[in-house]
Amino acid sequence: DHTRIIVTNRNNEFGLYQTYFCIGSNFIMEARECSDLCDLYEFYQKFKYKISCLEFNEDDYRKLLSFKHYPKNILDHGQTSYMLSDLFDLRDDNKERYDKFFEECINIIKSTLKDRENRRIERNGIN
Repeated sequence: DHTRIIVTNRNNEFGLYQTYFCIGSNFIMEARECSDLCDLYEFYQKFKYKISCLEFNEDDYRKLLSFKHYPKNILDHGQTSYMLSDLFDLRDDNKERYDKFFEECINIIKSTLKDRENRRIERNGIN
């Protein structure tokens, strides 16, 4: 399955995060997807007090993506996505609630963040 992240702000305006994400336990992330997931994490950390993580049923999701329907009513039906919030907390104790794919995503984000920090340190010549 592929999904788009729909971002809403406090004014109930929405936009689509630029990256399509593959989701599910049958998907193996390559380097590009790992980097994209980490980019999403960093986006969330930067704007978490200005945006909401919502989830939608499949019909509402498709309507939003089509841009052919008035979005306010659809956005009002969105439910808080606790799974995304839990994922972006990067806490290992949350992995008991979700499947193995969730745990793998946490590990990917942590590993990618560490790699990025190490590269930043190397570029800046900091020991």
